[in-house]
Amino acid sequence: MRSWAAFFVSLRFFSFLLSFFTFLFSSFFCLILPSFSLFMFFFLSFLLSFSIFLFLACLLFVKFYTWFSLRYAKRR
Repeated sequence: MRSWAAFFVSLRFFSFLLSFFTFLFSSFFCLILPSFSLFMFFFLSFLLSFSIFLFLACLLFVKFYTWFSLRYAKRR
């Protein structure tokens, strides 16, 4: 079961990187190209919100996984 926690920690790191680079990419293109396409703007905002949601979901999973594993370890 520890492999699941490691997987979600790495997924959390990946989602943080995805949100960071999406933010940089969108701000760079909005500054450089004022006629930024509306589709690209919505796509980048969707990608940013999805990566933030993924980051928070992984954070909650790791938090509850450690809480349950510590609670189970106390019973043993």
